[in-house]
Order: sequence, then C-alpha cells, then structure tokens
Amino acid sequence: MTWLIPSIIATLPVILCTGFSERISKDVSAAAGIKAFLLKPIRKSVLARTLRKVLDEVQ
Repeated sequence: MTWLIPSIIATLPVILCTGFSERISKDVSAAAGIKAFLLKPIRKSVLARTLRKVLDEVQ
C-alpha cells in the first residue's frame, strides 16, 4: 500500500517507518518515491528532524 501513495498523490510526502527487513532498503524506498526511510526503534529527535526535513522539501 505504501508504494501506491506516491503514484496516486504525488504531493503527499511518505515517510516509511519499519523494522528490519531484507526486502526493503533506503534505495528501494527512494526509487518508489518514498521521501524518508527510518528503522525502528526511532528516537523522537530523529523523527522530528526527519519530519522537518521532508516538510521543508515539499514547500
């Protein structure tokens, strides 16, 4: 489902937060149009910086 969002609503930035996965990586997610990729567990400060960065890029 996450992979479909950028193709349906191109202006909606997607941040993928996931645990360990051998099927997904930063490169794969970037190629799918996902703006940021975070591995769990995520510190609040990292999430806040990532949100700010992604939102600033959209504007």
